[in-house]
Amino acid sequence: MQRRMLLYKLERLQDYAQYLQQNPVEVKALSEEILIHVTYFFRDPEAFQLLKERVFPTITQNSAILQP
Repeated sequence: MQRRMLLYKLERLQDYAQYLQQNPVEVKALSEEILIHVTYFFRDPEAFQLLKERVFPTITQNSAILQP
């Protein structure tokens, strides 16, 4: 929210709340920013299963090799 407030040069949260009430497009933009798409794979069971089976074990195995 702070980043979006800076974008519109709003210093107080109350001003941003008022801006949101007057601008439905900003509400949509804020919700898109809050729900970062990068984390979508955590909500995708198939993608997360592949991470669990292939990526995480490799990371764990490589981590164990690197430790003294």
